[in-house]
Amino acid sequence: MRPYPLLTQPPRQPATWLLWLVPMVLAGLALAPVFSPGMTGDDFGLYAYARLTDWPWTFYLEDHSSSYFYRPNTMLLWWLSVRIWPDAPQLQSLINIGLHALNAALLALLVQRWSRRRRAGLIAGSLFAVHAGSSATALWLADRFDLSATAGILLTLLALESAIARRRATPALVLAAFWAIGSKEIAVLLAPVVLARLVVADQLDWGQRARLAAAVCLPIALVMGVRALLLHGVSTTLGIDDLLGAASNGIWAWWARAPQALASGSSSLVWGAPLILGLMLLAGIGWWQGRGARTRPRAALLVIACLVLLPALVQWPVTQYGLAAADALKNPANLRFYYLALAGGFAAIAMGLAQLRALSVPAVV
Repeated sequence: MRPYPLLTQPPRQPATWLLWLVPMVLAGLALAPVFSPGMTGDDFGLYAYARLTDWPWTFYLEDHSSSYFYRPNTMLLWWLSVRIWPDAPQLQSLINIGLHALNAALLALLVQRWSRRRRAGLIAGSLFAVHAGSSATALWLADRFDLSATAGILLTLLALESAIARRRATPALVLAAFWAIGSKEIAVLLAPVVLARLVVADQLDWGQRARLAAAVCLPIALVMGVRALLLHGVSTTLGIDDLLGAASNGIWAWWARAPQALASGSSSLVWGAPLILGLMLLAGIGWWQGRGARTRPRAALLVIACLVLLPALVQWPVTQYGLAAADALKNPANLRFYYLALAGGFAAIAMGLAQLRALSVPAVV
């Protein structure tokens, strides 16, 4: 039997440049109707702090939050933006939209690298670009932290794949990890994600694995060490006395709201849930059909699982409050807690869809 009985030629892979361009354009189109040049709440505080700070290295050497976070890299973006165009809130909105578009493009490139199918990358990046649960994160200016950290995490994973292929660490790997952890604390999950990926990197010896792990983990340790010196711990800022109870409440709240976030973040699951469930079912069929393939990406599956599962374990100090109410996601800002997990989820869906026999195309190395 011919591999493509209904076609005279195998279906063509999308051009490489479409991998990053299409998701970026879709992200811009998805957010254009809700583009807002205004500021609310915490936006004013971050804007004022950046404008009143003379030198950007202040963010790296001092407590710039009076709270529970140390995020100098994202504060650097605020500082640069107010220097470029001090009286233009429109620029702040464009930066957030641009970061979300960048993340969609990076996800597309990463999924293509994992699956060796450009079609899979295009699907993943496009879904992430337009899904309300992910694109809503760009609406709140003060949540530039998640956008910036996710860009760093995706860049780290891309740089890690290149480093594994070269069997040596690269400056890009170190810088990407530093950018991620200096943008928001959620990037601490890079340590277990990278370690999990290296365990199944069979082409590397243990010395090479250790060097690559150090290239990611040392920047994380450095930034978190400085944070510990400058801040006084979450118990004094979030009022947490019972850590075990708070952790279980925060993790449970994250998972309890996860189906709603996946169904486009709507309080009504009428149309969002069937659409997503349909895509998940087709993706599951695709994974089943491709279960015997020699190129089955077990490393990608392991990383994706970490991206989906670990955010709940990292964000519980805040989700125990932010996601406690049943209608918590009526506030689009709370969808930020699912931003990275949605990237992992759409990667899994896209790779499954690309393996459907009705849609499959040859893998491209």
